[in-house]
Amino acid sequence: MLLGGKQQAGRLKHLIASLTSEPGLQNLERRYFLSHTEQYKLNASRALAFHKACFRLGVTGINDMYFLSFLLGMAPLPTDVHMSMFVPTLETQATDEQKAKWLPAAENFA
Repeated sequence: MLLGGKQQAGRLKHLIASLTSEPGLQNLERRYFLSHTEQYKLNASRALAFHKACFRLGVTGINDMYFLSFLLGMAPLPTDVHMSMFVPTLETQATDEQKAKWLPAAENFA
């Protein structure tokens, strides 16, 4: 995402504009005035909205998602361990039958 010249820079601008216009990702500064429990619930719902928006926009790489969440001021996300450890473990250690059953749900937060 960082390399690629003007085309990649344009794509990055488009992604940031698209993500910041998502209803679930607006008013990020609001989190500073919430209790711990309220912050947890808000961050969990924002993480889900962020990942669904990324999938819809064609961003599927974990590194690209982390980079975008950092640029938006959302990193670290409560879903980072899920995406960086749980899903890769399923991909590398599950049988084909287990992958068919569990990967779609894990990748889509179902």
